[in-house]
Amino acid sequence: MLQARAFYAMTNLFIHGGPSGKRVILINMDETPIQQSYPAQRGTIGVGRKRSLEPGLGIERLATTEKRGIITHVAFIAERVEIQQKMPQVFIASTKLVPRYVAEDIMPAMYPNTYLWRGTSSWMNEESMCRILRLLHASLRDELQNGYVVLSLDMAAPHVVDSVITLASELNIILLFIPAKLTWLLQPLDAHVFQSYKANLRSAYIRARCSSSSHYGILNKAQWLRSVFDACDKTFTNKDFSKAFQLTGLSGNQASMSSRIKAFVKAAENLPYAPTVPPLVELQFMAGRGVDIAWDIIFGTLKTLFTHALAAATLADRGGAAQEGSTPPSLAASSTTPGSTQWHQRAPRRLRSKTSLAPSLPLPHQTSTTTPGGASSSRDHQLHPAPMEAAALPHQELQSPSASSCPQ
Repeated sequence: MLQARAFYAMTNLFIHGGPSGKRVILINMDETPIQQSYPAQRGTIGVGRKRSLEPGLGIERLATTEKRGIITHVAFIAERVEIQQKMPQVFIASTKLVPRYVAEDIMPAMYPNTYLWRGTSSWMNEESMCRILRLLHASLRDELQNGYVVLSLDMAAPHVVDSVITLASELNIILLFIPAKLTWLLQPLDAHVFQSYKANLRSAYIRARCSSSSHYGILNKAQWLRSVFDACDKTFTNKDFSKAFQLTGLSGNQASMSSRIKAFVKAAENLPYAPTVPPLVELQFMAGRGVDIAWDIIFGTLKTLFTHALAAATLADRGGAAQEGSTPPSLAASSTTPGSTQWHQRAPRRLRSKTSLAPSLPLPHQTSTTTPGGASSSRDHQLHPAPMEAAALPHQELQSPSASSCPQ
């Protein structure tokens, strides 16, 4: 398909056209909802109304709040194991579903690099996406000295607003958007991780119910969240996800991607795809109808970050002929500077959301913070971090002077 071919051409450009001497850091991010209960299915006996022996026989009754209550897990995976160890796992919950006393109760059960953000809603929005980018940048502070980040993600509304793309550009994070309606096939998390993660969530939930002190095996919210954190740690901590990137073609060499994707995109024999900037028509087709992305900002970041030329139009003969200080031919051939007429004939896009997160960015490796009431806790930064304006940021690069368009 045209969207996939354009996507892989841009992927190879981001990976193989990077700065000389800097190693690419491939990361995939996606959100998934986590439900509060997993009602039993297999083995449950159901009887008709007229033949019911007892009221409710064969039916597992759940409260409405247990059926509807969900939290959002913003999951990260990296191609390399040493980077995966530093990947944050962020859970977004509403204050109604997870009150403060529940959050304080589960603090000892939270694993390293696990964060719980409480706000007015459990869904991702523009504000939380900006905070996640800052958190990712802070988590990879040491690696960014000798590398650069290519973050692949879908085209959900909070991901494609101008403030998010601008902040990513200021943090030198290259956003690689996966074509619309193809994440089930081309995104590593969707295609290779979330299925096992959901199975681990169900298993952890059942184990928690079996070990519950309740007569009916009912879990309170703290016990449920502990089972979620256990499943998250089992799925994402110190795991090797390089195979998921290879099979989806995000490793920079589409010759190793799965045969299912090759058949779906009708891949030619001369793989991998040439690293080029797709035409604007293909980019718009890749984004889908009604999605307006600031491509000028993304490719403007490439011109700033990439300091050497690609050796050739294909990956086979790249290397050796690159000249330092020059611009890749695929970038030089396209008018992609910020403000150019080719890319910037568009109105600024900003997502207006009625919901917002109460806490701000939880800084990694921060040992203690002060709560509004004056109390201090060693892990409280993962639950109720101080506002950005009042937080003492040890790394000035997190506060960009032009990041005011992004909600703080």
